[in-house]
Amino acid sequence: MKASRRKCCCNTWGNFGLIGKIEPDGYPLRVTYFLTERGEKLLQAVRIMQDIGVEYMLESGQAGILERKGIIPAAEGIPTKK
Repeated sequence: MKASRRKCCCNTWGNFGLIGKIEPDGYPLRVTYFLTERGEKLLQAVRIMQDIGVEYMLESGQAGILERKGIIPAAEGIPTKK
């Protein structure tokens, strides 16, 4: 039976200029991926959107969901919507 290989989306991210790849010559073969300047900017945007989402959920009394997912530490006295 032939082993299936899952395609990585790294090529797509590279095409958009979000990640770069370093492939040094020699053995052992290895590849190092890194975020480009554009990738770093996108990561900042995602973090901002996450912060906004967390703030909204806290304001809406949904702290319990964030606690269960480990996004915020469990704390007593945070109101949760039931």
